[in-house]
Amino acid sequence: MRLHRLYGLVVLHLTLQSTFALLNVLEQHVEIDLSDYGRNTTFTYKLYLAEGNVVVNVANATNGRFFVIQAHSFQSNNITLSKTETPTLGSYVVGTNIGMVETPLNSDEVYRYYINYVDKANIQVLLSVILYGDEDPIPGGCNMVYNTKNAPYQVLTYDDYMIQVDAAPALDFSCDISYPHLDMYHMYLSEGNSDINAYFDAIQKMMTVDGIKKYARKVSDTLYQKSLRRYYSAYPGTGSVYAIIATSGNASSAYVPAATYACDVSNWDESCLGPVSVIWKVICAVILFMGAFMCLFGHRFFKIEMFVFGFVCGSFISYVSSPFADAPSASSSLGFAVAFGCCYGCIWLFFWWRFGIPILSVFVPVFFTGYIIGCALYYTGLGDLRLFQSDLNYWSSFFTIIVVTMMSLLFITVFANILSCSVIGATAIVIAIDHYIGGTIHYVIINNIRRATITNFNLAILDPPYQYKDITLGVVWVVLVISGVVVQRKQQVGKPPFPPHRAAVADIAERTPLLSNAPLNYNIENRRAYT
Repeated sequence: MRLHRLYGLVVLHLTLQSTFALLNVLEQHVEIDLSDYGRNTTFTYKLYLAEGNVVVNVANATNGRFFVIQAHSFQSNNITLSKTETPTLGSYVVGTNIGMVETPLNSDEVYRYYINYVDKANIQVLLSVILYGDEDPIPGGCNMVYNTKNAPYQVLTYDDYMIQVDAAPALDFSCDISYPHLDMYHMYLSEGNSDINAYFDAIQKMMTVDGIKKYARKVSDTLYQKSLRRYYSAYPGTGSVYAIIATSGNASSAYVPAATYACDVSNWDESCLGPVSVIWKVICAVILFMGAFMCLFGHRFFKIEMFVFGFVCGSFISYVSSPFADAPSASSSLGFAVAFGCCYGCIWLFFWWRFGIPILSVFVPVFFTGYIIGCALYYTGLGDLRLFQSDLNYWSSFFTIIVVTMMSLLFITVFANILSCSVIGATAIVIAIDHYIGGTIHYVIINNIRRATITNFNLAILDPPYQYKDITLGVVWVVLVISGVVVQRKQQVGKPPFPPHRAAVADIAERTPLLSNAPLNYNIENRRAYT
């Protein structure tokens, strides 16, 4: 009997030992001693969420008004940061880039936090703690919207067109007086780069006030929206990090940075990269071929040019108008655009066949040249000026650019047509290549279309990620335009400016001279040069 009891005690002891050992394996501990860190310095630590909670103990919080603890996971991997082991209302926050404020501070107290995964295990997390001084404003300290008392984090949402970033006002001394001023910043990652280390490095650069000012671009204030909200144009596949600095007098503090790729990272190839489906690859190939043809031979094959420009004009008008016509899907919009473009191309070709007036026939090519010039000017930063947040100012200035371009070119009709073929053909080539290599220069056109069709896009910050791919394609764009003009001008030597109209050819045929070396042969041969 005694042996049986002794055996039971041994088994119980071994069971408890193994249980405690298992709990120690499941529960990670991170100890942070803030006495080793001065004001506005950052403690960072990378950890892995495998099984169980990660317990973070923050001790010796001296010489500070508050500290911000924040945790960041890679996109689509939600985590929980909680003050209690079992999250309760108001004591935790869930997301990808999250944080909490601890205030007031007691140097004798150890502050405990729990970090856990929400969706799946085995994810990497970047942990950070930053101590702030007595004069620094508390980020999100006047929160009246979100669940936690203080909300130092940003709430980021996005769709296919825009990214929306919201934040709670900061606290200086009282929320009843005035809020500290908030300055918005953002920074891009490399285009098409989804490397997790690059992602965490970018976030780490944007955690402190000094880092934000050093690495990020400041976003201008807006006229027509809340100071706590910003819209940004979405560039899927290009990561972007957003930061806010709260300033009160000479003191300042940083909100928890937020990040997004404006696409589903878990479905990277389909959602974040360029044309991966067969249909889009075929479309880009056709655009590339037609662009090269128009850039080098557009004016020579004048009738084909008329159809192509009519097709482009009709497709563009149909595609831009489809959101207002409640088109059911993007593929349906594309189908309607192609069908309408073919009809308009035939109509524009018939217009030349019927009237044969050169200055009217080159109206559409020159219009699109002015349109591309206007888009390019707004893409370079002009569109982010507060003046152009007003639709009246934006569109009146935009159409002024088009009209001035047309008035400048239509009086030199032949050169205007050659230049338009080169500009539009080079644009098509660059856009097709840009889709394949994952650049963003095609947003020169897309941002303008978004401005015309997307609600509140007038409030969006464009500020495109003009990186090495885009710089290279920009240079190629200019070279192609110049090359197209030179090649087509050489082809034009010794030929009439435009192919003779059918009425003129019929008139010449009725008065055919008897001599074989009469000028009619010259007219017929030159007519064959335009098909």
